Amino acid sequence: LAAALGAAARGPQGLTTLDLGCNNFTDSRTAARLFRAGTALQRLDLSSNSFVDGFERAFGGEREVLSVLGAGRHMAHLRLSGAGLQDEGAGALAAAIAQSWSGSLRRLELSANQIGDEGAVSLAGALVQCTQLVALDVSSNWYISDEGAGSLAAAAAAGGALEQLDVGGNSIRSAGLLLEGLKGCRQLRELVVGDNRFFRLASQVHAFAACLPQLPRLQLLGLSGARLGEERAPLLAEGVRGCVSLTQLDLSGAVLGDAGAAALLTAASSCRALRKLDLRRCGLEDGLGAASLAGLL
Repeated sequence: LAAALGAAARGPQGLTTLDLGCNNFTDSRTAARLFRAGTALQRLDLSSNSFVDGFERAFGGEREVLSVLGAGRHMAHLRLSGAGLQDEGAGALAAAIAQSWSGSLRRLELSANQIGDEGAVSLAGALVQCTQLVALDVSSNWYISDEGAGSLAAAAAAGGALEQLDVGGNSIRSAGLLLEGLKGCRQLRELVVGDNRFFRLASQVHAFAACLPQLPRLQLLGLSGARLGEERAPLLAEGVRGCVSLTQLDLSGAVLGDAGAAALLTAASSCRALRKLDLRRCGLEDGLGAASLAGLL
């Protein structure tokens, strides 16, 4: 396989897109052999492979691999979801980005890698140089908290091109640093933040809601798994009301309760561009929630 892919990469134009997700690679040195000639690669997917020796070896300890991947200076879309990076691998990946891809990288997907704040801060140090970055996904890492999320948001937004950010499924306790990082991010179209701890605190929900109207181009707001309850859902309602460009609202599994759902749905009725609404597993009942939903139809 490695020889065949290498031959293809050495063709007249060279491979530009290579998807190797959900295979059975376990040795990161395989990556070196596969990408030795892949200098034209623009999109690479190594998601859901079991690199048992740690991906930090591929990007750091194995200098041969770093030089091979670094040769592909046209990398625009890198997908490593579920690749077992952890903090060490994230730090080594950050070095590769800073060395080779800061001028070309547009999309980076790193969900479900058990990255924590240490790895997130390392990545932020590299991403701040990526002026073309339009999409960043670090969802479902579980260990990224306030410092890591804030650093990533600020770094990703620094280039002024960021359109999509997914930090859902992490351990963000305070919305403050995340919101500070997003200040001035007026190009943002998609924001996914559900299933984070700050939704359990009324003060943090209020602060997050106040930030939403400052994102004038926001079209998709992902709040799946946000444990708002009937007490905190109304606090978010005013922020949703101010999302004038909103076309998609994901409240699936948000545990709203009937009164909470009614407050949010009433606010959503002000979003004239809204076209897609996800209310699965929200605790809706026949009363207020259903009546408010009828007003959206």
